[in-house]
Amino acid sequence: VLTYALAGGPVPGDPRFALMWRGATWHFAGARTMETFEMDPGRYCPAYGGHCAWALARAVLMPSQPEAFAAHAGRLYLFSSPEAQRDWLARRDEMIGQADANWLD
Repeated sequence: VLTYALAGGPVPGDPRFALMWRGATWHFAGARTMETFEMDPGRYCPAYGGHCAWALARAVLMPSQPEAFAAHAGRLYLFSSPEAQRDWLARRDEMIGQADANWLD
């Protein structure tokens, strides 16, 4: 959420600013955002492990694309397509409830 909020959208990560968290390598735009994430990764990581929030509401794991996103209540949600993003936004609260119920973290 941090970089998306500061830049108004996704920013490519720089391999010089990388760290491991939950078995994945995370790249950041700079040292400041990397250090902020490292202090509280659960606060800044995308919801549902970065999987498509729209698909997860339907109990399906689907990859997402960083350009299709929404921020709500301090959480970053990613989507597989702009169409999935639009549908999710139209029914946001319902979709969050369904996806939360389906996500086994």
